[in-house]
Amino acid sequence: MTKRNSGLCWHVHDKVLCEYCYDYEKRVRVIKENKSAKERPIRLKVMKMVKGKLPQSIIKAVDACRKAREAYDKSLEAYKKTWDAYDNAWDAFAKARDARFAKAWDACDKARDAYTKALETLEKAIEDNMDYLRRLHWKECPNCCWDGKRLDFSKEKQK
Repeated sequence: MTKRNSGLCWHVHDKVLCEYCYDYEKRVRVIKENKSAKERPIRLKVMKMVKGKLPQSIIKAVDACRKAREAYDKSLEAYKKTWDAYDNAWDAFAKARDARFAKAWDACDKARDAYTKALETLEKAIEDNMDYLRRLHWKECPNCCWDGKRLDFSKEKQK
């Protein structure tokens, strides 16, 4: 069974119970490289993909976030390739800027806006289902150091 790398996730950030994680492995690397040594073990232990059954509104919003993120990533890659073409072909600057660069930027901008809108829809669905998610969280993370507002790194609940 392949481990999911994106979806609804507990404790991606210390002040958010659950949110959309577009790249779980990347977030783990960020924690290992940038968070304090004291916080790392707790963050890595409590950050996990939500396993339980979710309300349909959240499932739809997560799916929309995944699709919008994929479109955004593709458009960003196209933008980067266009930028590279500009860097590597100074003589073709006018054509790249006027034709591909502007189109690539517009596509990237539209995809980013769609992703942002999908994230807002998911945040609303999470907010609307927070009571359910809190119960599911305590079922899936019984020894968690979540205090209702953030991860409390001073608590030694982690086993």
